Amino acid sequence: MRTSLRWQILGLYLGLLVLGVGGLAAWSGYQLKRSAEERAYHELVAKALIVAAVVQEPLEHHRLPQAVVAGYARSTGARVVVLDRRLRVLASSEPAVSSHPTVPRQGWGVEGSGRRLYATVPVADEDGRARGAVELSVPEAAVLAPVRTAWAALAAAGVVVVGTVAVATSLLAAWITRPLRLLTDAADAVAAGRLSQRVRVEGAEEVRRLGSSFNRMAEQVEAMVAQQRAFAARAAHELRSPLASVRLRLEVLRDKVARDPVALEFVDDTLRVLDRLRRLTDHLLVLAAVQETGAPQRRPVDLAPVLYELVEEVSALAADAGLRLEVDVPPHLPEVLADPEQIGLAVRNLLDNAIKYTAAGGRVTVRASASDRSVELVVADTGVGIAPEHLPKVFDRFYRVPAAGRGPEGSGLGLALVREVVEAHGGRVDVRSTPGAGTEFRVRLPREASAVP
Repeated sequence: MRTSLRWQILGLYLGLLVLGVGGLAAWSGYQLKRSAEERAYHELVAKALIVAAVVQEPLEHHRLPQAVVAGYARSTGARVVVLDRRLRVLASSEPAVSSHPTVPRQGWGVEGSGRRLYATVPVADEDGRARGAVELSVPEAAVLAPVRTAWAALAAAGVVVVGTVAVATSLLAAWITRPLRLLTDAADAVAAGRLSQRVRVEGAEEVRRLGSSFNRMAEQVEAMVAQQRAFAARAAHELRSPLASVRLRLEVLRDKVARDPVALEFVDDTLRVLDRLRRLTDHLLVLAAVQETGAPQRRPVDLAPVLYELVEEVSALAADAGLRLEVDVPPHLPEVLADPEQIGLAVRNLLDNAIKYTAAGGRVTVRASASDRSVELVVADTGVGIAPEHLPKVFDRFYRVPAAGRGPEGSGLGLALVREVVEAHGGRVDVRSTPGAGTEFRVRLPREASAVP
């Protein structure tokens, strides 16, 4: 799974921050621990020297009272042990001490109760001769208690810093990536045909320049497509009259050459080409109208009469092709907001294709039904079908499926017009097909209550 740029930026910043803050906290904690141990040891040495000076005289006279040792233990906060010159315990503030090492203990050591920090200083008489020693010690917990408090403060500060930077980094990443996300959405919209889509220029300087470049590109593309559509519409409109005039003359000529089979066949072929050109110009004009105005003059329409009229129009064509035309349409359907001429032209294209690509003896079916939210129109046949690799492209303009159909080859605009018209009415069209078994086109249009006016 790919990670978005925002999370990549956030992860990188937080990773570096955790490494930096964690390393700094670890180094600071180590220094604090070392400093606390050194300070505690020097304090023990200083206190031990004071105790040694106090017990010097009693130690010389062998009259060291236990109460004195206990009092200094309370005042120093450490365990006080007085040793003779052979390091035997003479007095201790803790009765549990029953034995003692044969060498003075300095620094960290281990007893049954755990680690302790020791400081031992000699007790000397006026001549400098050693009379014994004083040992002070404290448990590890007493030494490291301030360190643990400092570590907790460091950890809390680290969490606050990481959290603050995480929020700031998230906002920064959002500020950086939001224009890019909007730009991507706009590019997808333009690719889907919504050429009026633009992006708001915001963010960093580089992102603003990118947004401005995209808007200029989209404006140029929209202008070029608008020019092409206008040219196609004008050309189709201008072709209508000449084509009608040529057809009229050819029909007159056909009556004149009715007794000449060769000339008659030539005129008939020309008339078929003219019919193809006429359908092409009609398709271009409808496409131009849909693209310019969406669905012009939409009004509440019962599509049942429209379907019956279309079936009546193509019934002769189906009979000539040796096909059975079946109709399963109720007398009335819920009204939809539609342009009946555009919807009629779209369904007529579906019927023409069904008749064209179904062999004699086959069947073409027209069905219609309604649900709570939509009206569904279906045109199905038992014809040659469409191969799976062609299905995703059948609604593309000028795409023609290579198939053995009767009559002249189509222009590749019929199904494109169907999709444009249906989608302009807020509906959708789907196709299902099995090669050799037939094809089914299913059109769904929203009912009037849910349609977009």
